[in-house]
Amino acid sequence: MPSKMNYSPLLRVHSPPPQPCHKVCDVEYSSSMKGQTVLSQADRAVLCGAPPPAATGPALKDQLWPEECSGMERLLRKCHIRNQLVRECMAECLGVYVLILFGCGSVAQVTTTEDKKGQYLSINLGFALGVTFGVFVSRGVSGAHLNPAVSLSMCVLGRHPWLKLPFYVFFQVLGAFLAAATVGLQYYDAIQTYSGGVLTVTGPTATAGIFSTYPADYLSVWGGSGGPGDRHGCSAAVCPGSGRPEEQPPP
Repeated sequence: MPSKMNYSPLLRVHSPPPQPCHKVCDVEYSSSMKGQTVLSQADRAVLCGAPPPAATGPALKDQLWPEECSGMERLLRKCHIRNQLVRECMAECLGVYVLILFGCGSVAQVTTTEDKKGQYLSINLGFALGVTFGVFVSRGVSGAHLNPAVSLSMCVLGRHPWLKLPFYVFFQVLGAFLAAATVGLQYYDAIQTYSGGVLTVTGPTATAGIFSTYPADYLSVWGGSGGPGDRHGCSAAVCPGSGRPEEQPPP
């Protein structure tokens, strides 16, 4: 026979629902989740119906990173360049440095290995990546001119102040020479071995073409003047597409 069970009236008494602050306090003071606070003290006080406490303790980020964060912030403040013109010039110098480092580095590798560890396509890809990375590092600060011809064209079009032109050109040339010096130091042994210790501009073991462009023996003065003009003209023609740095978000 099924037995009849009598339930106590106490079991039918419903307990009041827990307040939101109970969950917060349980999470905060639980031994398994020690140090993991779901809400701040002010939010917890609002949920519990109490006035928000005064901010007497240190901030949460100071508790998590007390010395590292403050030390890094102090270091960044000391290294921060506040002058806008200096920032733009340094950005141009760094952008050109990256461009020439990739481009001339690929030329040095192809030349010194006699096309065994790279071909002409490697040089094209090297300069393409150099331009891409150079634009990426300087576009948000200076507009990524990376070429005196582009800076001059921007001034002619009225999109760049003439006062900044000599500074831009100087730091662009400086970045190019620094990158060429870096490539020269890195490939010094390879260049000496390839050229036999005799550095020449023309000839079968010429190495001057790693760092600059020289006309061929058959090229006339009239034909040679059109080559650089075409390259610089193409560079200057695309400068209207590169807006001012204040019009573009940093990368």
